[in-house]
Amino acid sequence: MPADRSPLLFHDLAFHADGDEVAVGRPETGSFGIFPPDGAELLRRLMRGNSPDTAAAWYQGAYGEAVDMDRFLATLDELGLLKTPVPSPVAPPPGHPVRWQKLGRAVFSPPARLAWLGVVATAVIGCLRHPQLVPGRHDVFFVPSLLVIEVTIVAAQIPLTLVHELAHVLAGRRAGVWSRLRVSHRFTVVVFETVLDGLVVVPRSKRYLPLAAGMLADVAVMAGLVDAAWLLRTWQHRATLAGLICLALAYTTIPRVAWQFFVFLRTDVYFLLQTALRGDDIDAAARDQLRAWWSRRRPSGYGRPAPDTARRPPRDVRAGRIFAPLLVGGYACVAVTMGIVVAPLIVGFVQLAVKGLYDGGPLRWDAAGVLLLNLAEPAAARLLARRDTRKGKTNAPSAD
Repeated sequence: MPADRSPLLFHDLAFHADGDEVAVGRPETGSFGIFPPDGAELLRRLMRGNSPDTAAAWYQGAYGEAVDMDRFLATLDELGLLKTPVPSPVAPPPGHPVRWQKLGRAVFSPPARLAWLGVVATAVIGCLRHPQLVPGRHDVFFVPSLLVIEVTIVAAQIPLTLVHELAHVLAGRRAGVWSRLRVSHRFTVVVFETVLDGLVVVPRSKRYLPLAAGMLADVAVMAGLVDAAWLLRTWQHRATLAGLICLALAYTTIPRVAWQFFVFLRTDVYFLLQTALRGDDIDAAARDQLRAWWSRRRPSGYGRPAPDTARRPPRDVRAGRIFAPLLVGGYACVAVTMGIVVAPLIVGFVQLAVKGLYDGGPLRWDAAGVLLLNLAEPAAARLLARRDTRKGKTNAPSAD
């Protein structure tokens, strides 16, 4: 900070009051900070052209205590809210529009929403008229070669996963929020994530669509694939290989939708619930609630002491009580999905692969390739975990 303590120049900032906190940040970059109301008002004084010394004197007169202005300015600078200081009051220039904002508005406009709804409705009608169009496990095995099946599904699901993330990005850009994609991992699974930190300075009512856009895109993709299979079947008057591949991709999209309900992994549904419950970290608060509940029901002297829930904001404690049973339900959802969808596919692939290795012949190398591919993803996830550990990286709010 300059020695003359002259007025400062700020980026365009958004303020969003939420209870006893005010989120202040730059939606176009995702940089933000959480301030108490008096701190937010002090920041507004600085943005109006008050010098730091003048603003500090106002704060002491208004609240009866001194403010550490050097530390406050250093925090603003660290958050990227502050531009280079100038010798006289200068109004911040109009902010540049976020890239792809017009595209986001078009994709989620009322006519576009009607079009997506029509795609889904057509798929439902097709499944009712032709039950064989309902995606099932049998559709995955569209050719005898397991390697061809797996390579086809993986190669096609990568862009479909990017469609999920692109929906998050466009919905965020539509709201004027900067967002970015990154590659991460969950357990032994490699995932793409969209970072939407800037949503914290957007009114709560406008956060739901960016958070839910990925799941909505998945549903639209599944419906579009069923529609394509129906069209191909009608055109050829029989089931075609292309139609079977469409149904296989629709079926293998189901785990991605179910994944979002694994709330203990901080997925899309988790952030939707956190937004609705007006919490800051309801996952940690819910885990404290569950540990406290367990501590009250076990003999004294065993295990770790019960956590002190009083150290958390009252709003998080209240939300944690609601989220705790949903957290348990998330684990139950994992078990059900693994048992009904994922496990049968894995068992079927492994049985056929082992049979191919045992019988020999031309399918031997096919089976070996399948087993190798199934080991590749856990290995890649392990490498990402080691990378994140070296960087000391924490899980930032994001959408999977």
